[in-house]
Amino acid sequence: MLSVLIPVYNEQDILEQNINYLQSFLDDVVDVYEIIICSNGSTDDTVSIGRKLESEHTDKIIFIEEKKRGVGLAFKHMVERAKYDKLTSLDADLT
Repeated sequence: MLSVLIPVYNEQDILEQNINYLQSFLDDVVDVYEIIICSNGSTDDTVSIGRKLESEHTDKIIFIEEKKRGVGLAFKHMVERAKYDKLTSLDADLT
C-alpha cells in the first residue's frame, strides 16, 4: 500500500499525460496505491485538469487545491490526506 504525493504548480501542459503514465506504471507494480496531487497556487488550468483526473479515477486519485503558493503547504495537506504508511513524492514531470 503506497501513497504517491505530487505537488504541482502551473503544470497544465504535462499533468494529465504524466499522471496517466504514472497510474499505468503503478497498476503493474503495486497492488494498492493512491496518487495525491496538490496544486499550490496554480494560475493556469492545472486545477481543472486535476479535478478531472480525480473525477475519472475516484478510486486512485485525490486532488487538493491550496490557493496559497508554497510546496510545504502542499505537502502538509497531502500527508494529512494520505491513507497509507508508505509515502513517496514525485514532481509532476516524474523526476
